[in-house]
Amino acid sequence: GSTVETGATGETGSIGQTGETGSIGQTGATGETGATGQIGVTGPTGTIGTQPYARLGDTGNQFVSDVSTEQVINFSLFNPSNIITHPTSSQILMNEDGTYLFVLSAQIGGAQADIDIWYRKNGSDIPDSNIRSTIQNVNDRRIISSSLIDTAISSDIYELFQASTSTDAGLLYFSGITGPNRPNIPSVSVTVNKISN
Repeated sequence: GSTVETGATGETGSIGQTGETGSIGQTGATGETGATGQIGVTGPTGTIGTQPYARLGDTGNQFVSDVSTEQVINFSLFNPSNIITHPTSSQILMNEDGTYLFVLSAQIGGAQADIDIWYRKNGSDIPDSNIRSTIQNVNDRRIISSSLIDTAISSDIYELFQASTSTDAGLLYFSGITGPNRPNIPSVSVTVNKISN
């Protein structure tokens, strides 16, 4: 039979419109946490800040006037000091709450006697704060010392008292020491430092 000829190919039609964007797929699972980085260098230590402290002493002899009565110890020296104050000759006034260390030393002598020294707080004896030393004779001189740790609140007042079995024995002050020249010796010395909040 006869062959049918194929017609010419028509022109390509125009591109149709782009379809709408599909919805966003679900978020994938979070990956594992990376390793922690190295710890940085430690910064400098801060300053301790201003702390209460005081040093008290006396430049005179102190004896009891009656062996049956205790006598308050007075201080004519009050330097250096910070925050702690000294409202009367015998009182140590705390102006900040905290725990404090008290260190006492006293030069004693004068006559044969037992000499006791202890602390009072707000007018009441502090239990177990007493110390005693025995002077053997008029030429016997000794250092009596003790330490006390006590918790105070602002406005607490501390004092020291002495008792002696002789009115001729007590706290002794020494000055004008030569050969070689040396500092004077206070009859009593007390330092107070805050050691904890």
